[in-house]
Amino acid sequence: MYAERIERMRAEGLLSDAQAEALKASLSPLADAVQRRPRRTSSIVTAIAVIGIVGALLALAIVAYTTGADPAGTEIQDVSETLNVPGGTGAMNRTLSTLTSTALLLLPLVLIIAAFAWLYNSIVNKEERVYQAWSQVESNLQRRSDLIPNLVETVSRYMRHERETLAGVVEKRADALNPLADAMDRLIADQQRAAEEGGAALDDEQALSRLAQSQAVLGGSLKHLVAVAESYPNLRSGDQFLSLQAQLEGTENRINVARMEFNQSVGDYNSAIRRLPGTLIAGMANFKRKAYFQTEDGADAPVRVDLDRD
Repeated sequence: MYAERIERMRAEGLLSDAQAEALKASLSPLADAVQRRPRRTSSIVTAIAVIGIVGALLALAIVAYTTGADPAGTEIQDVSETLNVPGGTGAMNRTLSTLTSTALLLLPLVLIIAAFAWLYNSIVNKEERVYQAWSQVESNLQRRSDLIPNLVETVSRYMRHERETLAGVVEKRADALNPLADAMDRLIADQQRAAEEGGAALDDEQALSRLAQSQAVLGGSLKHLVAVAESYPNLRSGDQFLSLQAQLEGTENRINVARMEFNQSVGDYNSAIRRLPGTLIAGMANFKRKAYFQTEDGADAPVRVDLDRD
C-alpha cells in the first residue's frame, strides 16, 4: 500500500527519486526479534520427572528385594510362628512398613521435582511477559513509522503548492521553504537508519541500545519537523496536518508507556534469574539476561527551531 503511494508521490513530483527509495526502504516492517527467541519447552522438567519415576521404581525394587518381601504374594504365612509372640511382626506388617519407609524416602525427591517445576514455569512466565511487552513496543514503533509517509505527503504537497504560488516571485521568498525541505529530508534519513536497526535481540544489550538511540533520533526529527511547520501557518492549520500531529503525539505517549512496561517486565525477569534458587535453574535452562530499552537523557526535551527568515 505504501509502496504504491510513494510511487504516486514520485510520479507527481512530490518526492525525488532518492527520497522515494529511502522512504520505501525505511517502511519495511520492523524485524521481530521475538521470532528468534529461544523456544522454552518442558523438556527439562519432563526429564527430571522421568528420572524421578524411574528412581522411585528402582527404590521400591531394591527395598522389596533387601527386606525379603514377596511382591507376587506366593509366600504362605505361617500364623503359628507369629501368633501370640510378644513383639512379633507378621509378613503383612513388614510389607506395610516397607512401603511406608519407601514413601518417606521418596518424598524429598518428589518435593524437589515439584519445586523445580514450579520455579522453572515461573521464570518462563516472566520471560513470556517480557516478549509480550516488547511486542507492544514494536507495534507502537511500527505505528509511528506508518504515519510518517502521510506526514511526508502532506508536507510535500504544501511545499509544491507554495513553490507554484511563489513562481516568479523574488528568489529569496522561494528559498523560504528550504528549512521545511531540510527537516523532511532529515526525517526520511533518520527513519531509514532506524529501520536498519530494527530486530535487535532482547538479550543483546548493545543492539538494543543502538535501536533505542536510532528511535530517539527519529522522534527528535519528527519533533523538529513539527516545530518547523509552526512557522508556516497555512500548513500548520491544515486539517490533515493537525490530525497527523495529534496521532503522532498519541503514538509517542503509547511508546513511552509501552517502554516503561517493557522495562518493568525485564526487571522482574532479570531479578528472577539472578536470585537463588532461580539462578541455578537459569543456568541449567540457558535463560539469558534481557536488556532494557532506554532512551538517552533529554530525548523528551522540546525542540527549539531558530529560522533565520527575513
